[in-house]
Amino acid sequence: SVLNFLKQGYFGNYWYNSAMPSFLAKYLKSHKIKAPKEYIQKKVYSGFTNSHEIESTSVESFLYQAGYLTIKERKGNVLVLDYPNEEVRSSMDRLFLENFYNVKDDAEFSNDIWESLESEDISQVVSIFNEALKGVPYEDYKDRDESWYRSLFLMLLSGAKITYFSEVHTFRGRPDVVISFRDKLVIVIEFKFAPTSKDVDKKRKEGEEQIKSRDYASAYKATKKIIYSDNEQGD
Repeated sequence: SVLNFLKQGYFGNYWYNSAMPSFLAKYLKSHKIKAPKEYIQKKVYSGFTNSHEIESTSVESFLYQAGYLTIKERKGNVLVLDYPNEEVRSSMDRLFLENFYNVKDDAEFSNDIWESLESEDISQVVSIFNEALKGVPYEDYKDRDESWYRSLFLMLLSGAKITYFSEVHTFRGRPDVVISFRDKLVIVIEFKFAPTSKDVDKKRKEGEEQIKSRDYASAYKATKKIIYSDNEQGD
């Protein structure tokens, strides 16, 4: 990355093209990898790298030994792993989007989300998310749950360098996602999973009622930002 920066003369994410070998994608596909955000502040025991066989080692051990995770803290016999920097974190999001969600134009989607938020067009953000979902093969929708759709949305936000908070604790509950966009907007989002198209309206109403009854937006009224509440469904 440093050599690429010196050559190109500007800051960019050079890690993805220079340090993402194809075997990494194949390995992660064949093992039970979680969404990239699950490896932030990931706690493991100190002997987590003991296995010397690549096929039997844990995902955490593989990512650590390959340089994609680093030890941030030691607490007795427990180690806290995390990404070494934002470039690696962003690259893992891209790898996941391309190989697990089949989203090939993640940079374009992320840029479109940024522009939509800049113009305060929340409905367009929803349309962009739905457009990203179109690339996912039909068979990959099987056995998916709410967290699967939420993870895709969060990775698109991460790619756009948009500040967000997931499952924020409030005195009345935990909204799924809160977006804080520059000094302009706060958007509270609740995801609901609709197993069939017949359940969409029911789940939409549930999400809207949850946001209103628990008054999730009240925690952000003092920010003097424009506050929006929205509800997303997957089916």
